Parts: sequence; structure tokens; C-alpha cells
Amino acid sequence: MKLLFALLALVLTLAPARADDLRPAYLEWAEQSPGQWRVMWKAPLLGGLATRTKPILPSGCTVRDARRQFVGQTVVETFHVRCAAPLAGRSLGLAGLESGFADALLRVAPLQQPAQTVRLTPQGSEVVVASRGSASEVGWTYLRLGFSHILFGFDHLLFVVALVLLIGGWRRLFASVTAFTVAHSLTLTATTLGLVSVARKPVEICIALSIVLVAREILRPPDVQPTPDPVSTGDAHRDGADFGPVQGARSERWSSIVTDEQRRIAPKSARPGRVDGHRRSRLGLTRRAPALIAFAFGLLHGFGFAAALAEIGLPAGEIPLALFTFNIGVELGQLVIVAATLALLVALARLAAELQRPATVAGAYAIGAVASGWVIARALA
Repeated sequence: MKLLFALLALVLTLAPARADDLRPAYLEWAEQSPGQWRVMWKAPLLGGLATRTKPILPSGCTVRDARRQFVGQTVVETFHVRCAAPLAGRSLGLAGLESGFADALLRVAPLQQPAQTVRLTPQGSEVVVASRGSASEVGWTYLRLGFSHILFGFDHLLFVVALVLLIGGWRRLFASVTAFTVAHSLTLTATTLGLVSVARKPVEICIALSIVLVAREILRPPDVQPTPDPVSTGDAHRDGADFGPVQGARSERWSSIVTDEQRRIAPKSARPGRVDGHRRSRLGLTRRAPALIAFAFGLLHGFGFAAALAEIGLPAGEIPLALFTFNIGVELGQLVIVAATLALLVALARLAAELQRPATVAGAYAIGAVASGWVIARALA
């Protein structure tokens, strides 16, 4: 178990501090007039994608007015291209993409025709432009993007796993995951449409803090049921012994009424809030109302989704569709995480029930340690 915990902590610690980055590039060909194209090439500095790749120009196309600028951690290049023939049936893509692990989005928007959006991968760094695009291409591309983001956006992944470890039960877990989904959908949509704007750095720090807080709640001991206060119910216990359980239960209802004088003279081990001389553990708000906490933290994570999506951009003219399918992809990935975590817990409970709680505690420590490292790294960045 110690070895498993150490390996888990080591793997998760290697995750990037900005775990919310999608890190794909974005290449757009927009036709301004017949044969005149405006090309925008946007790539993150992290990972070296901006330096090792460049757009592929079909034969017969010439470049002019090339410009480069840095926007945060992203390189944006814009240039105008004149092509002697239409792009339909010709190959577009990125040279150098096949040597790495990152993906890229390619959008081709001819005049008076539906735009085409496809995903470029190291295994398929070039595509042949179709004679006519379709909305289904845009939807499928952004759905896959959302799905991969939740699986490889480590902070969101760890938060969902922590929720499962904390809640466990199907009903409460379903309510909490639903609340988290609704919340991050709201802020993702509002931010993407320009209705809300927040600074990214504080959001990233708060997202990491939300993971730390949930991990801390996992480590809290189960609630201890209160026992009658011996100061105020000493006689009542004796009465309960003489007259049966009804009188004992009646006396227990009055056990919470303790005068100031009784509190002053009672020993510490007998005061309310303690059980057998020990302070009683009370359920925190996260355990009592996990759906409420999941909703609040979901608002934060929605800002994180929006910031990551903004780095690659949304296709003009298909923003609602791209946003909707991206969100659907995120939810599908989220369901996969929940199902996989629950399956592991059920398997562990059946095969080695005595290890379930130690494994949960080890997971909580690992998640909390990694998230704490993210808080520090993001604050110092």
C-alpha cells in the first residue's frame, strides 16, 4: 500500500502546474475574396509546438504580409495567402506535427460555403479539403476535444475522482455530479460568449484549492453519534433504568438543556461537544451538502474550461454548436471517470474490503499533495 501511494504521488506530481491547458494549436484559413485567404496560426509556447511546426502551403499559393505576436503563453501568426486555384481537393495541414504528441484544429472557411473543422494529429497531420463542409464535422471535432480535455486536464480529473471518494453513494454522487455539470456549463457558456470575464491566475489557484479542500474532507473521520450529557441527565439515566426505555428516551431529549452553572462545574470530559472525553467529530458542509459544494466549485472549474477553450478559439459562425458539443464531450469524459473510479472501489470492496479505507486515505493524501503543489506553483507563476 505504501508503494502504491508513493507511485501514485510521483505520477501525479509530474502533471503540469497549469493542468488545465488543452495545448492544441489552431490553424484557420478564411477566404476574404476569391483566391485571397487570411491564415491565422496560433500555438502555445509550452510543449514546443509553436517552434517546430508550420502551416503547409499548397502549390500555387504565395504568402505576403506575415506578422507574429505573443499573446500570453501563445504565439499568433497571421498572413495573407493568394492561391491560383480553389483549395477543395488539396491538402492542408501542419509540417512537423508528426514529431510530437500535441493535436491541432484546422478550420477552412471558403466564401459562401459552410466551414470545415477537422482535428490534426501526429498520425494525421494533413487532410484533404472537402468540396463542401458540414456542421457534423465541427460537432464531432469539438466533442472529441472536450472528451480528451477532461481526461487529460488533470485538475478537473482529480476533482471528480475526489468527489467519488468522498461521497460514494449513487444518489448523492449523481446529485453532486449533476450540480457540478450545471455549474461549469453556466460559467463556460457565459465566459465564452463574453458575458463574464475573470483573470485566469486566481481562477487556477482556486481550482487547485478546491481539490485540496475536497481531499481534506475525505480524510475527516466519520461522525460520532452524541451520547446523553451526564451532567444534565444523571438523574435521568437512573430514572431510565427504573422506568424503562421510554423514560430514558424522554430524558435524552432534555439532555441538550444545560445551564451556565452546570457548564461551569462540569468536568471537561462531560461537557457537550465531547464523547467519552474526546471532542466529537462533526460532519462538514462538504459531507452534509456535497451537491451545494460541487455546484460552487463547478463555477470555478467552468472558468477553467473557458480559459482553456479560449486558447484554441472557437470557429466563427459555429460557436453555439462547437460550445455545445465541447460541453457534451466534457460530460462524457466525466462519466467515464466516475464509472472507472466506482468500479475500482467496488472491486476493492469485494476482493479486499479491509483495504478500502486505507486505499481511499492514500488516494486522498496523494490528490491533496499534488493539488497543494499546484497551488504553490500557480501562485508563484
